[in-house]
Amino acid sequence: MRLVFDFADHPGHVIRRVFTQPSVVLKAYHPDEVRPLLDQLDEATRNGAYAAGYMNYECAPAFEPSARVHAIASQPLAQFGLFSAPQSMLLAAPVAEPPVCTPWKLDVSPEVYAQNIRLIHEAIERGDTYQINYTLRATASLMGSSWQFYERLRHAQRADYCAWLDYDDFQILSASPELFFAKTGNVITTRPMKGTVRRGFQPEEDAALECWLSESRKNRAENLMIVDLLRNDLSRIARSGTVQVPALFTIERYPTVLQMTSTVQATLREEMTLGDIFAALFPCGSITGAPKLKSMELIQQLETTPRGPYCGAIGWIKPGGDAQFNVAIRTLSLNTNSGAMVCGLGGGITWDSRSDDEYAEVVTKSKFLEFAPKGYELLETLLLRDGQFWLEEQHLTRLTQSAATLGFPAPSSALRQTLACYALQYPEGAYRVRLCYGQEGTVHLEGFPLQPNPALTVSVVLAHSPVSSQDALLQHKTTQRDLYEYHIHAAQPGHYDVLLWNERGEVTEFTRGNLVLEHDESFYTPPQAC
Repeated sequence: MRLVFDFADHPGHVIRRVFTQPSVVLKAYHPDEVRPLLDQLDEATRNGAYAAGYMNYECAPAFEPSARVHAIASQPLAQFGLFSAPQSMLLAAPVAEPPVCTPWKLDVSPEVYAQNIRLIHEAIERGDTYQINYTLRATASLMGSSWQFYERLRHAQRADYCAWLDYDDFQILSASPELFFAKTGNVITTRPMKGTVRRGFQPEEDAALECWLSESRKNRAENLMIVDLLRNDLSRIARSGTVQVPALFTIERYPTVLQMTSTVQATLREEMTLGDIFAALFPCGSITGAPKLKSMELIQQLETTPRGPYCGAIGWIKPGGDAQFNVAIRTLSLNTNSGAMVCGLGGGITWDSRSDDEYAEVVTKSKFLEFAPKGYELLETLLLRDGQFWLEEQHLTRLTQSAATLGFPAPSSALRQTLACYALQYPEGAYRVRLCYGQEGTVHLEGFPLQPNPALTVSVVLAHSPVSSQDALLQHKTTQRDLYEYHIHAAQPGHYDVLLWNERGEVTEFTRGNLVLEHDESFYTPPQAC
């Protein structure tokens, strides 16, 4: 057992804690065993032990027997280890070959999704529920190091509650930005997330989307429903009059999405145990809906497989009882024998929800799986001819816009000076110059003599599967080429290049260059929105 927690002590301040060699391993395979397991954790942490592990979503009947969930065949519903202390060392050195993941596939088509949205609307009309957190499953296969996959995912997401749990035959990889609860002394804090929109392709669009999300009546209504649900849940274990909402409708930025969050806080009654806290709060209302029990019943009818660790809770407990648990969203389960991975994706469905918009939101949320590796750089390829860069201003404008959108420092005037000095070295001839701009503002230039175009017509082939027009990273030139390399290797050999196309059947670009079409003596290239 190896458990790594990259949890934030406060927003944005992540500390790594590594737990290995447990003195005791506690497992629960049946709901009746979950509450006794939590009692054992209480006793062990009172006596100076650390505890760390996970609770599956399907633990819910342990706290409310009428909660409807799917049965889990083999994995424990909950599993925790007891430890003397955490370590902070890096778990493993990087491996030479990066992990390779097959394309992720959703298990529900847009047509079936639309049918289920209609069923949810019928349930809302009957008064059975106000909101349902309906989720799908995405599947893929992993080849290579799951640890490096986690590290790349964590660095790409920059989330505050990430974890890598290795139980030999299966692993849990979580890049969750959502706090389930933090207990510090007798103060308990929850931070539910509800309300999502994709990141903008340019800074202006990003700011407009943030403003839209902040003022969206639908997203505010969804968020407020969950805030009210959690206020009610906390009131069951809190001192009278102490439940409060310090922050409402806060917008947080992540690499692929903008999220609306709120903070709910309370003071616990003295006699409350860990089991009491879970009984009041689990599973988190942000991933069920409201009212919770009826929503869970509908979820069990609509979703055909267990959620497992996804939408459960992953966390650790200090000696004395202080604890942190995430809501296990953006969380994958990995079968280490086969490499099969499963990830849940979903969103809150209300009366105002449209199936096409909600399905698009699921696709947007899935973009966290198509991460960029740590250390990727912005890229510009410039033509240097006889000591002059062609379209230099346009290249620098695009680089500056990408830097602002992707969280890189703004390029300084020193970059222009660097380009000017480089150009002086090549007063004659034509060169292809590769400009790489790093996440710390570093600049690397590399030039190659410009090769003539092929004398003969070359053959190209269409990619065998589409790219997504909602993939924000594809709107920028970067050194992240996993997607391009995948399509190159998937294509039949013997062709000059592979032509990519999106989910609407629109051609977008080649894997190593732009697409330009000549028609009636005019030239056309696909718009960035493709």
